[in-house]
Formats: sequence, C-alpha cells, structure tokens
Amino acid sequence: RMYASVGSAMVTLFMSVSGGIDWREAMEPLTAVHWVYRPAFVYFIFFMVFGVFNIVVGTFVTACTETSKWDRKLLVKSKLESMDAYTAKIR
Repeated sequence: RMYASVGSAMVTLFMSVSGGIDWREAMEPLTAVHWVYRPAFVYFIFFMVFGVFNIVVGTFVTACTETSKWDRKLLVKSKLESMDAYTAKIR
C-alpha cells in the first residue's frame, strides 16, 4: 500500500522525512522485501534530514551575516554624523 506505485512511494518517503509517518512504519514493508532496503531507507532519511537542516542553518547564517553588515554600515554612518555635528559645534 505504501509502495504500490511511484507516486505512493514518493508520498511515503516525504511523509517519513517531514514527520507525517513514523520511520519504522514506513520501513517495515521494505524490510519484508529484502534486508538491504533497511540501511538504504535509513541512509535516505539521514541525508534528507541533515540536508534540509543544513539548508535551513545556511539560510539563517546568511541572513544574520547580511543583517550584521547592514548594522555595521549604519553604526559607522551614525558615528560619522555625530562626529561631523560635534566638529560643526566646536567651530
């Protein structure tokens, strides 16, 4: 039922990665066919979970880096403006 067609297999694998179905429940029919599908399934889940995690963390780090650069530019601009204001006040 879970692997009756390519479409249902894709849905089952997506549900396994996204938390819609328990991994053991999706792995049992594969293990019944042949033992080699168990490590293949675990390999798939491992790389999908850590691959998605890596993409999310990379996106977050990139956003933080861009925000940090923008904050630094604003800080330098603010300091220069206050220095110019102080210099104008002294004259």
